[in-house]
Formats: sequence, structure tokens, C-alpha cells
Amino acid sequence: MRTPPISITVLVSLSFALRATALPEGEEPIGHIKRRFAAELKCAPGSADPNRSWCPVLRAQSEKLTLPSARTAYLGLSMSMLDGEPVLRQMAKTSELAVLCVGPSAGEAKLTRIRESGDERKRLLAPVRAQVMKFLQSESAGAIDLPPDLFSEIQGECQVTLATHGEDTQVDNSIAQNREGGSLFRVGTAYVVMQASSSTRTQVAVVSTAALRKR
Repeated sequence: MRTPPISITVLVSLSFALRATALPEGEEPIGHIKRRFAAELKCAPGSADPNRSWCPVLRAQSEKLTLPSARTAYLGLSMSMLDGEPVLRQMAKTSELAVLCVGPSAGEAKLTRIRESGDERKRLLAPVRAQVMKFLQSESAGAIDLPPDLFSEIQGECQVTLATHGEDTQVDNSIAQNREGGSLFRVGTAYVVMQASSSTRTQVAVVSTAALRKR
């Protein structure tokens, strides 16, 4: 069966600094997001929390940013987080599959969302979401099997020109940041993306680095 065309929304092209959301005095944006996730997730070793796919958010900024040697597509989950609203409630309402296209240069990246609306579409994408969650929860390597049409469309999306950094891009040991407010982190076998889309709303994504494989 032919997979319906993926509906893609570009969330952020990465390379500069996360804009401040509504923060408690003295708290920086990334720490604020991590604290909010930590308050609602159980991420201790051996945890059976069904939402532990999002645990890499708590470890953002903990590792050196490593990038693939060639432009690569990865799959993960993205959610919209509104200040003042419980993280888990918003996770249940807004999380969707997302594609992260990453190039070998710091700042050459793009996060896009795969809409899961419609019964047929949800049925087709449910096994893909299950695989993504399995790899994020187990923090393991491997391959995510995709229907041929979906595989081709995702790969094609990553051939579109990605945003590239300017001469004044600043990259430290753990982060590539951009003018639009997007921040990219490497956490074990995952990437974490944070983007402030307004003064009160932040897009957060966790992305598995498992390879994508045509079924």
C-alpha cells in the first residue's frame, strides 16, 4: 500500500541562541526546560516510565556535539511546550513524529514535523513511532524500518538545502545554536532540539540516531 505523502512543517533550521521564554528570575532557558522535564519524568536507571523516550532532554549540554560525516536523516519525536502548562499533558496533546536532517557542518540542520492526522495515516505511522520510542528508551543503536514511499520522501526532504551557519556562529563543546532560537545537542544515541517559537512556547524534540532503512 502506498504511504500517503508526509505532511512536513519546518520547525527550525539550526545554527545560533535559544531566545528566552518567560523564565523565573536568574534561570537560563535551557536549564528551565530541563528542570520542567525533570519534575515530571522518571529517568533513573531501570525506570519503566512510559515517557522515558524524553529523558535525553534532562542531559542536554552534557556531551560534546558530534555530527555525521554526510547529510543524514534521523527520526524522533517533537512536542510544543507552553509555559505554565504541565509537560506531560502537552506531550500527550502535541507530540508528533519529526525528521531531523543534519549535515557535517555545525549549524547545518533542519527539524521538520510529520503530521499524524487521519485514521489511515495514524495506522501507517504507528509502527514507525513504536520503533522510534524503542530506540530512544533503550538508548541503543540499530535501524528503523520504513515503508518505501515514506523512506524516499524523508530522504528527499533532507536533500533540500539546509540552513548553514555564518562566520559568527559560536559552537562550544555541546551546542550549536541559531538566530531563529534553535539549539542542537548530542546526548548518547540521541539528539535533542530546543526552539523558542514565541515568548511563551518552546518546541522540544528528542531524535534517535538509529539508521533509517527501507523495508
